[in-house]
Amino acid sequence: MLRQALGCGGDRNPPLGGRRRRRWHPGRGRVSDRLRGQAGGFLGWPDSAGQGASRCAGWRAAVVDRGVVDEQDADELVATCPDRVADAMHAAAELFERHPDIDGLVCASDSLAFGALLAAGPGVSVIGFDDTPVARAVGLSSVDQRIDLVAQAVLELLVQDGQVTTRGATTRIITPELRVRRAVIQDPSMRVA
Repeated sequence: MLRQALGCGGDRNPPLGGRRRRRWHPGRGRVSDRLRGQAGGFLGWPDSAGQGASRCAGWRAAVVDRGVVDEQDADELVATCPDRVADAMHAAAELFERHPDIDGLVCASDSLAFGALLAAGPGVSVIGFDDTPVARAVGLSSVDQRIDLVAQAVLELLVQDGQVTTRGATTRIITPELRVRRAVIQDPSMRVA
């Protein structure tokens, strides 16, 4: 259902990643099944094109398709800032102030997610993108684009019997995976005394 053709082989599927991220909420199952008047937001990059636009489009499609919000309300739940932790913290705080019912925030990168996590209250889920070492170190949930599988698929598509092949474009779908974690800075039970 969420799988979409990727164009040329070895590409990832950012809109799918955005949709996957939007379904999770810690301790409460699928967000779309539990919202009941609440909503999640999206924090991305300004004047975003390419990956950033695809990630936002995936989030938007998930919340609109599931009837969580309509198109206009989805626009109200999007904030943007440069890809810096301090800017993300301020942008997320402003979004939370404008919409105190936000229960989750999907971010276009782990840098943005880390800043948003610093601004979020304990009941707000924050999910990043790229599953960076920093996300793993601080316990930030993040989408893993499976770069290892992308590299493997590219090699399989380009090299056959030890020779580079020039055959036509082939499609491979690499499904991103959400790495669910509990962030130490949001969960006092995980802090070392």
